[in-house]
Amino acid sequence: MYILSSRDAFREGKGPLIPADNFKDTVVYLAYYAQGLFDICSTPVSQVYPGESVHITTYDNILNNNFIRKVSESVGILYFLMVAFMGALIITVTKK
Repeated sequence: MYILSSRDAFREGKGPLIPADNFKDTVVYLAYYAQGLFDICSTPVSQVYPGESVHITTYDNILNNNFIRKVSESVGILYFLMVAFMGALIITVTKK
């Protein structure tokens, strides 16, 4: 809200409400979000997730080189064995 008001004030020759230096080396996403706009995405986080948040998260992942990576086969096998052992242990303990 303040960003758009600041832009309008600047265009009218007034001083901006927010100094331009506040946006140095930043990325600003402007998006509308409302139920009627149908910009709702289904993600692993939620079935009702704002579409612009998907874009912002993707951009952040690219900047931070934070992607889903495949683990080695030995780690996958170890994880599977741990889950199987814990499942068998829970079944054994609760079967009384």
